[in-house]
Amino acid sequence: MQLTPDSITNDFSVEINFTGTNLDPDRITEIIGLQPAKVSRAGEPRKAGTNDLHEEGFWSYETSSNDDITECRDHQLNCLVDAVEPHIDSLRDAGVDRVYFYYTLSSFVGLMNIRFKAETLEKIGRINADLYVSCFDCFNPQHSFWQADGQAQA
Repeated sequence: MQLTPDSITNDFSVEINFTGTNLDPDRITEIIGLQPAKVSRAGEPRKAGTNDLHEEGFWSYETSSNDDITECRDHQLNCLVDAVEPHIDSLRDAGVDRVYFYYTLSSFVGLMNIRFKAETLEKIGRINADLYVSCFDCFNPQHSFWQADGQAQA
């Protein structure tokens, strides 16, 4: 069976998060050079019009894509770690107490293979970050991958 990029439908996203009691979101953006998806300072309201306040500041950035079967699925994670690692001391000075990544994979054909390279995991460890992985099997038996006489289509 030969698979082509069009035969597999997987969506993935990788999110990096920084949190800290004294976190300065503007400084984090300046250091990393990426525009965050969400930011807040400690003490700011969680939602407009509520009294529920953030206990600590946060900064998050997300990248997402449809991958193909030949792409190493830790590529975006590795890129984000590479963007952070040289600046970890400056980030700590800007109030970062905790760094963590969310890696999310959704499969519409029921195939979910995740490979994190040893070097990527080592880099995550060097910056003392956590990695959370979520997988969603959104299996669709009508997907063309499953439609050729019970055989996967090439």
